[in-house]
Amino acid sequence: MTTRFSTYLATLRADDFGLGFLWAWIYCTWFTVGVLPLQFFATAAGEGMMLGNISWLVSLLTCSVLLFLMPRLLHRPLLSGNVFMAAASATVCLGTVLMHFSYGQDVPWLFFLASVLTGVGSAGMWGLWGQRYEKKTRSLGMVAPLSALVVCLFILFCWLIPEEASFVLCAALPLVSAALYLASARQDASILDPGPSPTPYSAPQAAEPESLSTLDRRKALTVLVKLCIFVGGACALCSFGRIAPLSADGEHVAVPSILAGMGIILLISWRNEKMNHTFDFVRPARWLLLLEVVTFALLLSDLPFGTELAARLSFAISTCFDFLLFMCLTRVIQRGAFSSTVAFCISEGSVQVGWLLGDAGAAAFVSFFGYATELLRPLYALAICLLFAVMLFIIDQQGSLRKLIGDRSNRESVESTSRAFHLSPRETEIAVLLSQGRSVPYISDELFLAKSTVETHVKHIYKKTGVHSRQELIDLLRS
Repeated sequence: MTTRFSTYLATLRADDFGLGFLWAWIYCTWFTVGVLPLQFFATAAGEGMMLGNISWLVSLLTCSVLLFLMPRLLHRPLLSGNVFMAAASATVCLGTVLMHFSYGQDVPWLFFLASVLTGVGSAGMWGLWGQRYEKKTRSLGMVAPLSALVVCLFILFCWLIPEEASFVLCAALPLVSAALYLASARQDASILDPGPSPTPYSAPQAAEPESLSTLDRRKALTVLVKLCIFVGGACALCSFGRIAPLSADGEHVAVPSILAGMGIILLISWRNEKMNHTFDFVRPARWLLLLEVVTFALLLSDLPFGTELAARLSFAISTCFDFLLFMCLTRVIQRGAFSSTVAFCISEGSVQVGWLLGDAGAAAFVSFFGYATELLRPLYALAICLLFAVMLFIIDQQGSLRKLIGDRSNRESVESTSRAFHLSPRETEIAVLLSQGRSVPYISDELFLAKSTVETHVKHIYKKTGVHSRQELIDLLRS
């Protein structure tokens, strides 16, 4: 594992960190500087809880709508490439600055404009990063943990430095992300001779889209949609679970909880790399759902620390689901099931819709009813039932997810052989399954490939390695 990690560190590029700065802008702007999501409500003397700052909701709505449209919009020449990335990042920066200067002033239209600008710009940047990763020839597996590290670093900065400096830092983050995007584009343009053999972390992304039939692609897209609906629903429940703690000190609840969520993501990534395990989305998702059940149970209880602990758990869990979905999709993208642009936009759009529904529901409820315990308790109980239903759903999808993600057993020995005999990424993937004794029909079903396509790849593997049977191939791998 140390050798693998050292090899990856030696080949780090700008596009490994760029998405992390966009993610850092999202979490730093909305969850540290003024804690805008927790300012939906303003206490008016004698009037109870009134709906206040809704800039977070406007930005979420704008961004989520555009994210679902972005895969089609990026086909237009004017809405793709370096110029559009520069314009999108400048839009996000401008929106952040306007939001800062209009904060605390009675200028609703300015806050609305700033929210729209941040939503439009961030959606464009996210879609362009998805498009950039379609050209990435190495594994995307380290993008999520590296992004989590970047988010942790800037969350701490924004939390510890003065508020004015933190706003400047937040406004600069999208510009840094765009700069890394442009740097990665120049790096791609400078690579004229990729060499005869793949790098140690080459992976079958969109390099062989023709190998998947239309039916296989539809199956993969169906799994993607189901997974995104699940995560969106889980994020909505997490967001609604923050309804009770909104009167508390939100910043001191949000920041440590987000850092804890990032820590869980880093732990999952480290464990998968150390143990060389296949990434398992279902197992951590199942534990996160159980933690969310505990969250609502705490809100139902009368424990003195229950409200604050529930707030911390809700923030941490929603953060984990955001990154966990991305980690799962990077594995699916590498299978060539669909483009990274489609996967990125649909997945992040689903997460933002979940946050939007949960926060908007909480805002509307508190605005009309305040913290009416007699009404909240049945809602919390209903949320627990929904969480168990979601858990059953994700367990039912476990088989389909494993087919999309694949198995990493014996992958290191196969990759070594792949480099020695110049196997293609798809041939390397099939060689992994052959080394496990899998049959051609099984591989066809596992990789969403036609049987004839698998047989052709097997012939090419045998020819390149000079073997004549599966047993000879296994003996070669062991040697």
